[in-house]
Amino acid sequence: MKKLIGFALIFSLWMVGFASGQSDSSALNLLDDENLNQTLLESFSDSVDLEYVSTGQKEEKLKYIRKPDIFFLPTPPEVVDKMLEMAQVKKGDLVYDLGCGDGRIVIAAAKKYGCRAVGYDIDPNRVKESRENVDANNVGDLVKIEQADIFTLDLSKADVITLYLLPDLNVKLIPQLEKLKPGARIVSHDFSMEGVQPDKTETITPSDGYREHTVYLWTAPLKKELKYIREPDIFFLPTPPEVVDKMLELAQVKKSDLVYDLGCGDGRIVINAAKKYGCKAVGYDIDPKRVEESRANVDANNLANLVKIEQADVFKLDLSDANLVTLYLLPDLNVKLIPQLEKLKPGSRIVSHDFDMEGVEPDKVIKVFSKVDNRQHSVYLWTAPIKKELKYIREPDIFYLPTPPEVVDKMLEMAQVKKSDLLYDLGCGDGRIVIAAAKKVGCRAVGYDIDPNRVLKSRENVDANNVGDLVKIEQADVFELDLSDANVVTLYLLPTLNVKLIPQLEKLKPGSRIVSHDFDMRGVKPDQVISITPKNGYREHDIYLWTTPLKKE
Repeated sequence: MKKLIGFALIFSLWMVGFASGQSDSSALNLLDDENLNQTLLESFSDSVDLEYVSTGQKEEKLKYIRKPDIFFLPTPPEVVDKMLEMAQVKKGDLVYDLGCGDGRIVIAAAKKYGCRAVGYDIDPNRVKESRENVDANNVGDLVKIEQADIFTLDLSKADVITLYLLPDLNVKLIPQLEKLKPGARIVSHDFSMEGVQPDKTETITPSDGYREHTVYLWTAPLKKELKYIREPDIFFLPTPPEVVDKMLELAQVKKSDLVYDLGCGDGRIVINAAKKYGCKAVGYDIDPKRVEESRANVDANNLANLVKIEQADVFKLDLSDANLVTLYLLPDLNVKLIPQLEKLKPGSRIVSHDFDMEGVEPDKVIKVFSKVDNRQHSVYLWTAPIKKELKYIREPDIFYLPTPPEVVDKMLEMAQVKKSDLLYDLGCGDGRIVIAAAKKVGCRAVGYDIDPNRVLKSRENVDANNVGDLVKIEQADVFELDLSDANVVTLYLLPTLNVKLIPQLEKLKPGSRIVSHDFDMRGVKPDQVISITPKNGYREHDIYLWTTPLKKE
């Protein structure tokens, strides 16, 4: 009885469409009707013969995974042909049909273009029927039919995706479709994908059809439909070509880089980076007009495989994947970006046209003359980790006295420093302890000092020893630091200063080590104390080791 009701409903659906004869017909509205869809699904829920199915592909027992999301309605042959034509299917492609029904799309793709194709359907009836049709058409060497929940599939290997699903199901697929290779094509029969802008839309009326059909084409990466987010922070002023070239040259762009241009305008910087260096690049702009213009320029330069243009508020972006960030923003906007720029990988570069970044010291500033506007431009370069400009905070607590190399080695040995550790040196002086830790063990290390002269000297030494990928030097008041991320803390401070640090040291993770040169920590029992006399030394040095949690005496 359920089957009879189901067939009667489908027949009624087709008749409504025939009577209307319009592309936006009642038939399509009924297709998208949840209650009708549910009734039809229930009518077929017991219609499969759950026996072993023997086809040319394999022999297996098909089971219900869950109810299908939509009942099967076949795509007319002329629409199938138009979908494959719009997707520009070629022999080397791999086509996935999501909700393959009777297999007609994957079979047509294999027969007409000789490509490989996989049809996926959750309904065991449809899988059985599709496999029989694959065998009947002798395309089993090219076509596979799989039972699957399409929303759990990895689609990244496909070159072409074909769909005849409801609009909300297309939208549900977006996270998977965003993982397709650049240039992959998606074609949908009758239904769009809300929030994603199609590259092409065509209508077709089959020769013996009762209504007009629409076919939508999208190309990866998907282009989100643009909407007004908020007023742009700055109006668009193009960067002269000579300045673009100098920015990329100064940043030493290479093929393996990922470039982010924040406020991309017409896309000229990301396009030049891709054309000249062959690297990947993403341009971000909040203005929909700029995004559209940039995308058109990317397409005109045939760079969609390397360049993406996204509409975004740049102050909400995660920049950590970028190797290079390019800017043409006002100084206060550059400053606003600092918290995001501080998360860049060590060695990443930031270049800005005309405007500096207050409070951050550039590595280099150059001048470029442009014939376009007949004036001189400045280009600023910073390298991550960005170096905050140094200023006098307060009088240091202690004058600088260097720790002998043998004592440095013994401190690291006693702390059993390993590659996975993060070492903090409080009062880093010339940076010798953090540099030694990075060179000897390969661990990450941060040196802190309140004295701007010491910070500058330490940074010079870090650069001279080529350990900038592992070592950072920061100006800070050590008594205001959160030490909880460190595994090892090294000290060469006076006993009263060690004691003052106790509340911060008590927040270290269990098993963290603290080593101090020459001075103990009154009230806290050390795990070990040793004495060492350097070869060229004039006196004996003591080294104290504590392990957290600290043991009060």
